[in-house]
Amino acid sequence: DQSPEQAIALLRIAVHPRQYLEATDTILRELNELTIEEAATAIQELHGPKRYIRGMGNSMFLSVSLTTIDDRRKVVTHALLDCGCTGSSIDAGFVRANGLNMHKLA
Repeated sequence: DQSPEQAIALLRIAVHPRQYLEATDTILRELNELTIEEAATAIQELHGPKRYIRGMGNSMFLSVSLTTIDDRRKVVTHALLDCGCTGSSIDAGFVRANGLNMHKLA
């Protein structure tokens, strides 16, 4: 239990030099609302340099970790996020290659 000023000073020591200005009262309040594990992850992200996601037009590629609902398997891959898409879609070859179970939604 320390003053907010002391906590911000400690947070500024932990963050990446280019993210120094992000160590604010608001961030401190948000960190205090997280679990210990979530706060540690957030501080670790602040410790590194900022990362940017590049996209073109209405879409971008992201690294993702997918977890199946039925057997809780994890698959790490790259995904295309397309805000112009009008429905859900997944590549049939990806489904076969990863042995994913499919169920028709409608």
